[in-house]
Amino acid sequence: MEIRRDSLQQSLRRLSNRLLELGAWRDRDWIPIADGEFRVEPDSPWRSIRSGDQWPIQAGPVEFRFNVSIPERWKGHPVDCRFRLGGEALLFVNGSPVGGLNSFHDEHPVLSSAMGGETLHFGAEAVSHGLFGTPTAEPRIELAAILIPECEVRSLYYDFAAALDAAHYHYFAGRPVITESVLQAVHRAFIRISLPRSETEEYLARIATNSQNRSAENFYGNEESLVSLWERWKFRSPTSSLTIEQLRQLSEVREQLGEELSQIRTRLPAEGGVWLTGHAHIDLAVEADSIDRDAAVIGERQSRHSACGRGKDADGLH
Repeated sequence: MEIRRDSLQQSLRRLSNRLLELGAWRDRDWIPIADGEFRVEPDSPWRSIRSGDQWPIQAGPVEFRFNVSIPERWKGHPVDCRFRLGGEALLFVNGSPVGGLNSFHDEHPVLSSAMGGETLHFGAEAVSHGLFGTPTAEPRIELAAILIPECEVRSLYYDFAAALDAAHYHYFAGRPVITESVLQAVHRAFIRISLPRSETEEYLARIATNSQNRSAENFYGNEESLVSLWERWKFRSPTSSLTIEQLRQLSEVREQLGEELSQIRTRLPAEGGVWLTGHAHIDLAVEADSIDRDAAVIGERQSRHSACGRGKDADGLH
């Protein structure tokens, strides 16, 4: 029995590594925002700050702003933003509230279909602490970027993540039959995936960018960053994305995985029930009388983003 548990644990780690590899193709293209501005008081002048710089103060809220132009080649594509500012923040796009930022939520959709050439104005009101008020010792601008999400990859990625999370739970709950069934389905799905690995430099560029862009998400201890392991090597930015045929293959794999998981649910039906409760960071609201409005905007946009779908853009983006 102990040998079987060890084998299941090894499968969890191995498949979570495959998931991290697949995650390197979640973004079709991305552009870092190297320069921004900050101010510590509403009436104080704006000062320059660059990606990687530490915050000027930690005592109170800090305002940040960033401007970026959408490339012409992105015309017709959806656009997301990704920010890791070193603390919790409320993010604005062209003056409209979009959502909260923290170590587990760093990405938001901003355009359903880019026109190409337009400029986005990002703003953030931030405080130098993490979740539940934990202080950040040396807050700094870790990442600011815009990107094109690869929705086919993301949809399959999130299905894999949910399946592995379920297998992880059942493993520790002492349910090896369910754990093994889910892991076998995930394993068979990964076998059918062919990622482009022949061009070594391009492959490593993808993996390195993914390790830099990862937030606090961490599947079962796989925390190592390729950049931290090869700190003397400067990786170039990825220059290619998955082909139409490769994306079609991922869609087929996702459909087959869904069918297998459905069969597992039929063979091993759920036990008990699930209670859900809501939670909102109302402390991120700009003003007390705008809490309801901001919560509605944030909730609507996060709902659309969770399915990698796109509705209309937020007010003021065009």
